This record gives sequence, structure tokens and C-alpha cells, in this order.
Amino acid sequence: MRRTLLVVMKTPGNFTANSKASQTPFQKKTILVIGDFNAAVGSNSVGNENVMGKFGYGTRNIRGERLLEYCRDKKPVVADTLFKHRERRKVTWRSPDGTPVGSRIIIKKKALHKYVLYGLDLNLSKEEIHFELLDASGRLVESATVTRLQQKKDETSNFKCLREQAKMLTTSYNVLFGKNRLFLNSVLPKLKFTLRCCSTNQTEPRKKTNLPEKIVSSFPVELQPYLKLMRADKPVGTWLLFWPCGWSLALATPGSNIPDLGLLSLFLVGAFVMRGAGCTINDIWDKDFDRKVVRTKDRPIASGEISRFHALVFLAGQLGIGLSILLQFNWNSILIGASSLGFVALYPAMKRITYWPQLVLGLTLNWGALMGWSALHGTTDWYSVLPLYAAGVCWTMIYDTIYAHQDKYDDAVVGVKSTALRFGADTKKWLSVFGVGMITNLFIAGHMSSQSWPFYASVMLTAIHIGRQVSSVKLDDSNDCAEKFQSNKYVGLLLFLGITAGSFLK
Repeated sequence: MRRTLLVVMKTPGNFTANSKASQTPFQKKTILVIGDFNAAVGSNSVGNENVMGKFGYGTRNIRGERLLEYCRDKKPVVADTLFKHRERRKVTWRSPDGTPVGSRIIIKKKALHKYVLYGLDLNLSKEEIHFELLDASGRLVESATVTRLQQKKDETSNFKCLREQAKMLTTSYNVLFGKNRLFLNSVLPKLKFTLRCCSTNQTEPRKKTNLPEKIVSSFPVELQPYLKLMRADKPVGTWLLFWPCGWSLALATPGSNIPDLGLLSLFLVGAFVMRGAGCTINDIWDKDFDRKVVRTKDRPIASGEISRFHALVFLAGQLGIGLSILLQFNWNSILIGASSLGFVALYPAMKRITYWPQLVLGLTLNWGALMGWSALHGTTDWYSVLPLYAAGVCWTMIYDTIYAHQDKYDDAVVGVKSTALRFGADTKKWLSVFGVGMITNLFIAGHMSSQSWPFYASVMLTAIHIGRQVSSVKLDDSNDCAEKFQSNKYVGLLLFLGITAGSFLK
């Protein structure tokens, strides 16, 4: 059973660099939560990149400098400067004398690389947590040790030493530490305070193995790393690449006909191969980043199962197969398809340059919307296809921003940029805008291609699905983000069936 020490400054206003609290050794299993209503570290991180992020606020003052001195000495990081917050979150709780206090969560920097999100499954909480509440001089005020944390209300009496602290808190903290995620849930004074801990050191529920994973595991051991490199065990990306191709082909299909099954087969196989090639390119670029992110550290290149040279050889084979598939289309489609390779190669670099890599990914994954019509007719009706393409780009902005929220804490530390970090607390507002853009462009595409009622019915159902997805997603729960992301393969299927039926009846 692990032991974690949580130190909370009960009267933080007088925190100074020479107080007993500041002399506390910042050990691997210690989290120091400091509130100082006068401490402002400012937004300029120059010279303090190792101890703070780029999202501090205010103008640095003496107390803020003392806090940074403490961090430079003890080597933790001011965690709440790593992510963008809303302005109204500057004042987050009140000290016992009623003074507004700004939150400062100080944690070991290396711990940010190790956390795992497990939602709020309290059955995993068997870790021993030791609490110490210190006053400004570092004197121990209250302490307690809790060996099992339960959600049941009748067991909250175990937290008597935290009742006073609960009355001070009026907001929520997300504290990352080691392989744990601690949730300090603030409540109103009349409610009871709970601390929830999810630990990876316990016996976890056995993960269900899906069919693609079973298929991959049935191959010879020597081949499995390459199948995992191309994400053959996670086919959702193939579907997300395929559906825009299918939409465009179905949109181009004449009335009383169904989409050409031969072309659909080519698009599906091509999506599988080229999605795998894109993953290989991405992992070659990101191997150093992937090693520092919990979700990606076991990828074949990052873990060392596949060398960079062998990955490049494998990539050459993938691109060769992709080219042979592309050559089965007409020349107009070949030119359109070949022109997408620049975006495929560019996407991994964008994560280092801009907070909008999801936009580049959207332009890449939905390229098939430009090819489907051309594959059937040899020419492209741009008035119908471009709105369809724009709808797909908006769709990608939604699902891949949700996907990026799984890694936002690690990304902020290792330097990977994403719309999840760019949008921050306003993510759902942005996703709503992209949802409106998606539905609007689908209606335009349907109107320009003279679609019938099944098309519009499927668009309305898609709007409902996207709306529920955006409104219900829990952006701080990686499991929920993964589930919402996975559900988008059904969005693509729904639209494909609607477009197919709409074209048949038009």
C-alpha cells in the first residue's frame, strides 16, 4: 500500500520562502497545495521555464517571486500555470479569516509524465493517504491517515480533520501526482468534503479484448509490433478516414442506384493502408514525445520494439501498396489523391508549431470527400463537394479535440500543441461552433446535389448525436473522451446510410 503526503497551507497569506513549510523536503510522494492571496507569478515565464508554464496571470510581485524561489530550490512546478484558466478563476477560495485566496498547486514536475486517468472508480482506492494541514509558520494544525476512501455518505465522518478546509474551498482542483490522480472536490460549507483517489497499484478490472485486438494477437509475435504500429488493433481511425470517401461517392451516385461497391472496396482498403502509413509517419516524428506520455509510451517505436530504420522500411512498403491502390482510379482522382500526401507528412510537424494541428488533420482525413465524386464521374462538382469537405473538417475538429483532451496534461509539459490546450475551459463552446459549421455545410451539400428527405433526416440525427456528444463529454475523464471519440464511427455510418438512401430516392 502506497503512502502519499498532502500538505495544505491552512492560513497561506503569510507564506514566505523561509517558513517551515517552505523547508519541507519536496519528496516524490508529497503534494504541496499553497494558497497565497498576494502571490502573483505573472505571465512571463522567461528564466523560470522549469518551474512554471505560460499561463500565469497578473504581474509578478514579491510573494510570487518567493514562491518561484521555493520552486527553483525544491524543483517542483507551479501546476496551475501550465493550463489556460478563465479570468474569474483567479480567486478560488477563502482563508479562515475570510480573505480571498488564489490557489497555487505545487507538484513534482516529473510526476506529470506518469499519471493515468481512471475516472472516479473508487473501488480502486486502497492507497494510504496521509494529510497534514499546516499554518503559515509550518506548524502542524491537523493530520489524519485514511487507508480507504469511499463514496458512501455515511463514511465521510472519517474526514473530520478536513471539515474546516472544506468550508474554505469554493472551487475544484485537479492535482496530478505520480501514477495517481487526486480530486480535491470543493463544496459549499453545508456539504461534506471528500477526497477521491484512483490508484494504478491496485488490481484493475480486466480489460475486454475486442475483435481487432484478438486478430492482431493471433499473428506471429514478430509481426504484431508492425500491426500495432499501423493501428490495426484500433480500426476507428480507418473508419474516420473512409467515411468522407463513402459520403462523396454516395452523394455522386445517380438516382435509383446504390454506390459502386468496387469503388467502395478500393476506398476502404486504401483507408486502411494509408491510415496505417499516417500512423507510422506520426510515430517516427513523435517517438521522443510518445515516451513521455502514459497513453503512448508503449507504442512500438517509442518502446524500442521497432527501430527507426525498420519503421522507414515498413513505411515504404505501406506507401507502395497505397500507390498501387490509387492507380486503380481515374487520372483526375489520382491527382487529387496524390496531392494529399503533403498534409499527411505535415501533420506531425504542426503539433510543434501551432495549437491548431487538428485543423491540418481535418484537411487530411477528409480529403476523400474530394475524391469520391471524381472516382465515379471523372470530374468533380465542386459546389457539392466543397461543402461536404468543409463539414468533414468541422467534424474532425470536434472528435480530435475531444481525443486530444486525453493527453492535455502530458502535452502541456512535453511541448505538444493541440486545440485541447488552445481552447482550454472554452472547449465546449468551440466544439459547438464547429458542430453548427458541420451541420450547415451538410445542408448546403445536400441542397447543391438535390438530395431527398432521407439525407436531411440523417443530418438531423447527426446534429442530435453531435449535440449530445459535445454537451455530455467529460473533458477531464480520459475514458469518457475515448468513448466519445470512438462513437464518431457511427456518425460516419449514419450519414453514409442517409446519403445513400437520399441519392437512391432523388
